[in-house]
Amino acid sequence: MSILNLSQFLQKHKLTVLSISIAVISLITFLKIFDEFYRLVFIETPNGAIDLRVLKRGIGLWFENRPIIQELKSAVYPPASYAMLWPFIGWMKFPFSRIIMACSLILILILFSKLSLKHSLSKSTEASAIALLIPLCLNATGVVIGNGQLTIHLLLMILIAIFMLKNNKNYLSKEILISILIVFSLIKPSLTAPFIWLVLFIFPNHRVILMTILLYFVITFVSYYFRETEINEVVKITKQAYHNIIWGTISGSDTGGYANLHSLFSYIGIERFNIIGSFLLVLIFGIWVFLNKKADLWLLLAVTALFSRFWMFHRVYDDFLLAIPMISLIRIINTETIKKSIHQMSLILFILTILAMMIPASLQFISPYSFIFIWGHTILWLVLIVYFIILIKNNIRTDFYSQ
Repeated sequence: MSILNLSQFLQKHKLTVLSISIAVISLITFLKIFDEFYRLVFIETPNGAIDLRVLKRGIGLWFENRPIIQELKSAVYPPASYAMLWPFIGWMKFPFSRIIMACSLILILILFSKLSLKHSLSKSTEASAIALLIPLCLNATGVVIGNGQLTIHLLLMILIAIFMLKNNKNYLSKEILISILIVFSLIKPSLTAPFIWLVLFIFPNHRVILMTILLYFVITFVSYYFRETEINEVVKITKQAYHNIIWGTISGSDTGGYANLHSLFSYIGIERFNIIGSFLLVLIFGIWVFLNKKADLWLLLAVTALFSRFWMFHRVYDDFLLAIPMISLIRIINTETIKKSIHQMSLILFILTILAMMIPASLQFISPYSFIFIWGHTILWLVLIVYFIILIKNNIRTDFYSQ
């Protein structure tokens, strides 16, 4: 069956396919999320809330003035990140931080689903249900929950900041809030840094930019203040942190990382250039954003999310980035002014993406499925980013109906 015939079949039996899909996706989503929340809060083995454990240990080492870089090889977060996270999970015992993380994830997932629904342009009950399920049904969502990762928190912060900037009614208190959201989204720069180009070029606000820079430097200063270190010690820690980041990108690419620049560099034996390569790539991407700053916002967000997945080392939990291109695809499908052929192609890509993103991540480590898992995802994401770039080049827009 050709792609065109498949698309015609889906259009003819749309309601039936949608209803069955919603029921199946909802069941799988419920089972997966329930199991992962249990792993986050109750599992006592190292696999339970594994990333939250590491992050909490890093915060503790930093504020206890201990040699964090030597004692924790995975300490690759910037100093400001530890200072921003301490008020939320740093001061309490680990069991309580697990509960706090679980409660915050419930709230964040509700908000992300609400954002997905609002921007999906869905009009029917079935389409709205699919939009609501997008952030919940991804396999990456479960891994984020069980590991105690911050991926969903940080992406929601930067998206809210961008949409607040889109609203031209700017006043000081709102700009302060935007700056705080941007700064906190940079707790994990490898995830959200590419989105900063959208802040700089699409909705430039000099006060927001200056406040963001100032706030980040103040938080960094505060984090070093609690270390009781001299200036030469600060330089030493910074150098050691840089070497840890290099080590982290190399080891991570070999043990769970896939479909990114660092994995490619590791494969061809030039992993020592990981950071330089990422830096040059993000600069090139910034130029591309500047040249296309008048394009449809959701198409730009889709390209940025896919670029963020490729430009630096990421594990499967950061595959949640694909929720953004999926929302963009469903917007295209629901935009009536876009021609039918684009609707059909977007529908096919949406179905392929949602199927691919629901595949269990454990297949990544099981031969021979690992080859199919890794290259299947990589090829699909490359197709998606090329598709969105072509849509931008052809000035396709969904923002006539933006809410």
